[in-house]
Amino acid sequence: MPDVKLLWCLGDEPISVQRAAEMIGTTKQFAAKTVAKLQKAGLLQVATATGDRRALAISATRKGLDLVDVVTRERDAIEQEWRDKIGQVTLGQLTAGMAGLLR
Repeated sequence: MPDVKLLWCLGDEPISVQRAAEMIGTTKQFAAKTVAKLQKAGLLQVATATGDRRALAISATRKGLDLVDVVTRERDAIEQEWRDKIGQVTLGQLTAGMAGLLR
């Protein structure tokens, strides 16, 4: 889900493709392809960075922000369901274990 992960990384200020790559833990080339795909889908806007005409500044569109809101609400609902079923401590242990597998 690098597309959603990239959208999640965007805040109020535009960021560079290099910064996006660092935030999602990938190469600049992969991040650039992801940015192009999200731009084509209308989820990101790309502009020339202030002060460096060679660099790009990316930011989420309203459509992109709306998508992040939907995904965040769904994720929170799923986490709450698991919390209710197995408890906060066990969920924390499970989450930590899964994060360890990804490293």
